[in-house]
Amino acid sequence: MQETKNLMKQKLINPVLQWYAFLFEQRMDENHFVKCFECGKRMSENTWKELSTCYSHILSKKTYLQYKGKEWNVKIVHPDCHHLYTIKPSKAHNQYAEYLRLLELHYKNELI
Repeated sequence: MQETKNLMKQKLINPVLQWYAFLFEQRMDENHFVKCFECGKRMSENTWKELSTCYSHILSKKTYLQYKGKEWNVKIVHPDCHHLYTIKPSKAHNQYAEYLRLLELHYKNELI
């Protein structure tokens, strides 16, 4: 029973992880690094590409479900920066500034 649940969960998660990997690949430089949107730390493809905590939804998936799958709403960040944005958003300056910008566009109905 648990094995079946685990397989079902994997099938649901894999497309999301594949999408995250696609985003990472899109944003990689010629040396296969992506800079953290928040702190600028270089993150290698081998270490960070498949780690879901590197993908920060600026407008939260829970509150703004309609933007969950939008590339412009996902920033690649170091896990520590993602955690900071989760617990103290205003301390994660770049992500918070982007949140305010997107929120303004949301209220103006200018997001697609």
